Amino acid sequence: MSSSFYYLTVATGNDFIQSYTQYSLKSLLKTGVQPDDIHCSVNTEKDYKLLRKLVPEIKNTKITNEKYDHVVWSYMKGKRKHSFFKSAALCKTFSSPIDKHLVSFDGDVLWYKNPEEFLLTKKNKTWFHHGKDLQKRCSVNKSKINIDDYDSLCQYINPAMAYLFIKHKIQHLPDREVVAGFYVLHPKDHAVLQLTYEYVQDIAKMFKKDDSAGEQKPFNAALCKLAIDWHGGSKFFCPEHVQYFDHFFGSKDQKEAFLSKVKVLNL
Repeated sequence: MSSSFYYLTVATGNDFIQSYTQYSLKSLLKTGVQPDDIHCSVNTEKDYKLLRKLVPEIKNTKITNEKYDHVVWSYMKGKRKHSFFKSAALCKTFSSPIDKHLVSFDGDVLWYKNPEEFLLTKKNKTWFHHGKDLQKRCSVNKSKINIDDYDSLCQYINPAMAYLFIKHKIQHLPDREVVAGFYVLHPKDHAVLQLTYEYVQDIAKMFKKDDSAGEQKPFNAALCKLAIDWHGGSKFFCPEHVQYFDHFFGSKDQKEAFLSKVKVLNL
């Protein structure tokens, strides 16, 4: 039976591909998802050769060849700059929607069981695995925020997102900010990928040391600009996900948990 989903992850750099991406892809293959439904976008020929060596089953591999030397983000010792490539790869690998739902996942996701059954329960509209309750993080009530004022917005959302709200006259202030590391994108919402890439370019030379640098705030701003009706936004809303996958989120303790699980899965 044909799948309702196509899976896409992006990766660049020897360390990330060897430490994370190869295991994420191998775990997904191990669940029985067909290689033809799995895609990976890399940035260079070197990336391509390494991935094909480590996971030869994944033949749907595209080289994005995105230049991002101009990006000034130094947060996380400069690693955040790679998210500029991520936004470009997501936009350019599938420039137009196809008749399936896109499952976008970061390289620090491990899969345990074929996720089709789980994902089918989420596909009626765009769905996010995790996110943050903005009101809980903010001492000012959302109703008190002036959506047309940068300083007021910065009391509720991060500076990069606030900047994009003002520049692009975004008028929808969300209750939750989504995490862009794992989501199911409905084909009707595909335009969010192009708009995110445009917004990432807007802030490429700004917010050098701020944790709001990267693709996640532009992604959330694009969701708001397009007024996309999505659901989910917390892993605690769907505890059953642990049967199918985990997203380890890249922090130090989570990296150790990821590598430990890789050994358990015998990848």
